[in-house]
Amino acid sequence: MLTIVTATYNRIRTGASFLLQTALAVLIGVWLVSVMVGRGWERTVALVTQGFTVLLTLLDPMLGFAFWLVLAPFAPFWNFNIAMGRGIPDISLVRTGVAVVAFVLLAQLAARRRRLPPLGWTEIGMVIFVSGMVLATRMAIKGMIFALQTAFDAYVVPMLVYFFARIMVTDERKLNRMINVLFFIGLYIAFIALHESWTGEMWFYPWGRSGLYTRTLRRVTGLLGDPAYHTTIMNVLLPVAIYRYVRARDRATAILYLAWTGLFLLTIGFLYTRAGYVAAFITMTIMAVRFPRWRRIFVPMLLAGVGVLILSWGRFVRSEFYQRRLNNQASVNSRAQAIRAAIDMWKRSPLFGIGYPNYGILALREGYFVQIDDKWRPAPHNTFFGILSQAGLIALSGYVLMLVGMARELVTRYRQLRQEVEGRVHGLWRSTLGIGTSPHAISGWAIVGLDILLVYVFIMTTIDADPAQFSNMVFYTLIGSILGYMAHTHAHPTLQKEDA
Repeated sequence: MLTIVTATYNRIRTGASFLLQTALAVLIGVWLVSVMVGRGWERTVALVTQGFTVLLTLLDPMLGFAFWLVLAPFAPFWNFNIAMGRGIPDISLVRTGVAVVAFVLLAQLAARRRRLPPLGWTEIGMVIFVSGMVLATRMAIKGMIFALQTAFDAYVVPMLVYFFARIMVTDERKLNRMINVLFFIGLYIAFIALHESWTGEMWFYPWGRSGLYTRTLRRVTGLLGDPAYHTTIMNVLLPVAIYRYVRARDRATAILYLAWTGLFLLTIGFLYTRAGYVAAFITMTIMAVRFPRWRRIFVPMLLAGVGVLILSWGRFVRSEFYQRRLNNQASVNSRAQAIRAAIDMWKRSPLFGIGYPNYGILALREGYFVQIDDKWRPAPHNTFFGILSQAGLIALSGYVLMLVGMARELVTRYRQLRQEVEGRVHGLWRSTLGIGTSPHAISGWAIVGLDILLVYVFIMTTIDADPAQFSNMVFYTLIGSILGYMAHTHAHPTLQKEDA
């Protein structure tokens, strides 16, 4: 079977360049004709985009992966998805991209052109988690097919993305390429979010979402649908921007990444999410403890901020920002009620849960919440309690084991690489404090990875991962890239200059 897959892949790749040019010429011609006659142009746009994605991935899987990852949030708005009709799963850009990248990587693994990363607790946790979710879909009120499709998009796709990044990113050059792609994503997310917050104009409107917290505080929902999903992306990219600043070898590069850091912090500020604020503070504190170069900026900035807050405290507590966002008890009470409902539901079936995704329907049916409109469904507002209530202890144990496995591998890599690169002069704790260490030490990527993992887990305790597919894909791509790079870094690696 593997021989057939390899042979098929090689034949396809041999003619991919010719097919790319021919197919694009034909499809673009058809597209132009369709636009001019005004019939069926939406499907033509989807065919052109997805066809280009397939051919580009066959030529270069990492480039094709980056291409559709960048375009994924715009797919519903720019007609990149192909609707298949009632009862048939749509052919979305993400599903096509995942399928083609998986095919190419399987063929390359079979041909021994790539190596499969060693399996560990992370992968075991993923298998247990997915198995638990599949079992939970059998009890879905809306039907097992709908539930499987929802679970696949929400959880399986991001986990596949993790494997793609882990397999493809094998050196610092590829890590920098992937991070540059994610930084570009962060740039347009920040631009769209800030534009909407400052002007009130929503370019990409997800139907049914509120756009205001108060008369002066705008709830940014364009493109991704919820400010929490935007702030998740900003927060997982923030430690990378700080680390690139720490490792910058010239003033211009340092200023560039300091500006990136400022952009991410500014965007987090105007998203008005309390979890985002706490996560950003956690990141800046961890990076300050580990890296003296960042500490020299963060400590004065923190002291200045505390001083200004003390001097203007009376005005601050009377502001809409404090009263309607930071001190908003209604949202806290709503989340507490959602978690109580999740715990009550979980008690009925501790091992397998009440069925996925049944929480919203049952919470309304049993009177935990009052229906707002026909499309609104309450959510647990906590990924862990959502999994626990709907898929039980089996799925939750797998999900937690996956996250613990990532943390364990990062700590292990940190210890190994710190000893190989920096020597055994200082213990782990003194090295973590930044005493006697080089700012260019390769082990610093493990600190960045642990920071990313920590803030992601923290934010997931305040939101549901199910509708946040793109935010999840950014996180899994980033953590998979870091782990893939560190797994291929051996003793005394050659430290390369960061790509700007």
